[in-house]
Amino acid sequence: MYLLLEEWGKFTRSFILFYFSRCGIATKTHLVEKMNPELNSSISTLIRPMLSDDGIELVDIEYESISRRKVLRLLIHKPGGVTIEDCQYVSRLIEPVLAVNELLVGDDVLEVASPGLDRPLKTESDFRRAFGHAVKIITNSPINSRNQFVGEVNRVENGIVELIDASSKRIQIPLSQIAKAQLEIEF
Repeated sequence: MYLLLEEWGKFTRSFILFYFSRCGIATKTHLVEKMNPELNSSISTLIRPMLSDDGIELVDIEYESISRRKVLRLLIHKPGGVTIEDCQYVSRLIEPVLAVNELLVGDDVLEVASPGLDRPLKTESDFRRAFGHAVKIITNSPINSRNQFVGEVNRVENGIVELIDASSKRIQIPLSQIAKAQLEIEF
């Protein structure tokens, strides 16, 4: 399958994803909206303290429209891993709070999930959890004539992620320069 991401007209916050089968016929269409930063902040501020009381961290919030239905997806992390029971618990805990605050209305759907092994690394906390593991980082602009780095997370502090690459060279990358980062999964 091929994935084509196309900006649609004036709607800079909305994108249409077309999934094409091998024969080139569209099989699925989703409207994916970038979440309004204020809405993201409101949801995060509201539920983070509730989750942290139970040792659960809110990793990310995603918002998607599928066939006139809006899906609010919360990605959570817990030391030792996230179970189905954790997702059910968080859903039951959070859904009424979101509904009362009109952040989840009508046919809107709340999904709670683990971000998985290939989760994006965005915050210092994400990189600290990856300490000692190999990660791949793509930067917004070149650092030492490169914008792709693979190495083991050695240190994270003051907005700087330090990697040790395969040749034992230390590379310091400002968090603000990271466009995309994730764990390198080794088989």
